[in-house]
Amino acid sequence: MKQFFTVLMLLISCWSVHGQQEIKGQSKQRYVNILNESVPVSKLPVSQDIKGQSNQRYVNIGSDNLSVTKQQPKPIITGMKPPYLTILPGSLQFNDANGNNFIDANEQASISFEVENSGLGDGNNLKAVITENLGASGINYASVDLGVIPKGTKRQVVIPMTGSLQTTNGMAEFTLFIDEPSGFGSDPVSMQVKTRAFVTPLLKITDFSVTSDNSSTLIRKRPFEVQVLLQNVDYGDAEEVQVNLNLPENIVLLSANENVTLPELKSGESKLLSYTLVVNDKYIPGSVPLWFAISERFGKYAENRTLDLSLDQHLSAEKLIVKASDQGQAPAIAIASISAETDKNIPVNPEKNMDRYALIIGNEDYSRFQPDLSSESNVEFARNDALIFSRYCENLLGVPKDNIFLMTDATGVKMKQNIDKLIKLARYSGGHAELIFYYAGHGFPDEVTREGYLIPVDVTGSNVKEGISLASLYGQLTSSPVQRVTVILDACFSGSGRNMGLLAARGVKIKPKTETLAGNILVLSSTGSDQVSLPYKEKKHGMFTYYLLKKLQDTSAEITWSDLADYLRQQVPKQSIRVNNKEQVPEVSVSSAIETEWKTWRVK
Repeated sequence: MKQFFTVLMLLISCWSVHGQQEIKGQSKQRYVNILNESVPVSKLPVSQDIKGQSNQRYVNIGSDNLSVTKQQPKPIITGMKPPYLTILPGSLQFNDANGNNFIDANEQASISFEVENSGLGDGNNLKAVITENLGASGINYASVDLGVIPKGTKRQVVIPMTGSLQTTNGMAEFTLFIDEPSGFGSDPVSMQVKTRAFVTPLLKITDFSVTSDNSSTLIRKRPFEVQVLLQNVDYGDAEEVQVNLNLPENIVLLSANENVTLPELKSGESKLLSYTLVVNDKYIPGSVPLWFAISERFGKYAENRTLDLSLDQHLSAEKLIVKASDQGQAPAIAIASISAETDKNIPVNPEKNMDRYALIIGNEDYSRFQPDLSSESNVEFARNDALIFSRYCENLLGVPKDNIFLMTDATGVKMKQNIDKLIKLARYSGGHAELIFYYAGHGFPDEVTREGYLIPVDVTGSNVKEGISLASLYGQLTSSPVQRVTVILDACFSGSGRNMGLLAARGVKIKPKTETLAGNILVLSSTGSDQVSLPYKEKKHGMFTYYLLKKLQDTSAEITWSDLADYLRQQVPKQSIRVNNKEQVPEVSVSSAIETEWKTWRVK
């Protein structure tokens, strides 16, 4: 019996070993479940199906001599006191230099907020992180190291940013949060800010005046004052503005302001600068060039200007006065000036008529060419009349710049040369030419014939026949086939006019005769034959020319010559009586050939 039990135990042992060596084809390997506490290997049950038992762990026991080791858990960190960081609601703010709530190009700005640590411990090695989500260009910013925010405290955080020249019009969206190395950072917050592209300024001298308390003309050794009106005529603000006056040798600056610095000049704003100068006897040239070098922060948005003065030129009796309204910023920029509103903001007509020609003459300074005449014999503002009318011809009336011939203080020879040029151009235009002739200055009648003459600055009242005969002028302008001829005369022919006229030289007053017209010609005159042509001093124009320009400006020249003439005949007499206490009624003369047709002629 004892032998029987011995054999039985051996068979059982062999069967047990064989069962543990053939598990899923993995011969000579044994697996034991060690999910529970350690158990002696000899007492472990056989595990025949490993698949699907996800909650069991197995150890290779391919050798009976291997011992089973339990997997060790990670150590638990104890004693840490984390912070709890919050960007406080309502503390998020955007701040910019000019206060318009945009990130403007070339502007300093910032985002600020308050962070609170209400946790168990200090927040260490903190960083305020900023990102932009919409791809806005031209904005420079960076994250900010904060160091430590102790528990129970708050910290104000400022993140600077700058717009650059590449900033565009649009929107930027910033996300901000506080980063903490152990993962206890703040929740993110977002902010949207509009962005605006760079708006350029443009600095230029828009007006100037030359005056003297000692003389009516610019002469050597007599101090004179030059005033210039500097204006920012574009929509961007200018910073770090500098104006430097450069003078030739022997022209002395008495006012000690050769270099002027302005912190800024806002859009539309103007600044009046005054310089006191004197020319000494060593200065030989007849002209006095004053060169103004103008610059701003970027060195590219300013126009230099040279004022070419002439020795013995007539000086203005009035200094520049800038009204308070000119000093501020306005939605629409008006060019600052002491002169009339008609001299700026001239409407623009892009269309040009290559067959349209204009000869424009402004004769003002007769006393310079005729020493026997006093300055009262000059035609005040005639040069400005001619200059501004030439701008209207170019900007509004469709005359190409190369077809405009402007003359100021013209002598008899120069006037005749340019009239001849105009006539020749008409002759070779194949009948398509349109001629405009404008004259501001003295007119005078011949004592015997009563024929009217335009008076060059070097022709005296006692020898008017050396001037330009109106009858001859009208005949020459219509000597070739032309579409039309328009003659505008801000002059009178009675022997007097603006200021004292030439009465001082003549001592007579004559009613000129009316000239007979032929061809396609319209003559618009500033006065009746026995009246005088007077100035409008407040506007620095002849009374007639001011209202002529004003109507062209107000209507953009979308008007007939007939309507324009009616307007002048209404406005000029009323204002002349108010201002000068004298009647001045403009007149229209036309040839019989266009007696009715001219009323449909359009100005532009």
